[in-house]
Amino acid sequence: MPGLRDTLRQLCSLPSYLRLIVGSTFGIFTVYVTGAWLPPSFIRVHHFSAHEIGAWLALSSGLGGGWGARGGGVLASALSRRWPRADFWVVILGTALVCPMLLITALSNSIPVALMAMFLLYVCAYLWV
Repeated sequence: MPGLRDTLRQLCSLPSYLRLIVGSTFGIFTVYVTGAWLPPSFIRVHHFSAHEIGAWLALSSGLGGGWGARGGGVLASALSRRWPRADFWVVILGTALVCPMLLITALSNSIPVALMAMFLLYVCAYLWV
């Protein structure tokens, strides 16, 4: 049975593993930043209470993130039957959609639009999982 050092050396020799580490680091960074930045923004711009935005953020990150994590795998598996690199493209597409969803969330004057974009932001942000 290989030791921890040998296992890490073998993993770090795989370019795909290193790309996964870098990509997931940026992906989770986005989740943490939006979790810290969005509540004060909703409080200031849309006059939410801390309790209200906390509930919406929990719903968006919990349910949306769960759907993204589960849906990304299901979508990648379904598409990989036809396109061998579908897993790669599902992650790329999800990551690419995070920025527009964040912009819509931050810049929308409509509360329903901002909340829906926030939900979709978390769906997209967790597709890589």
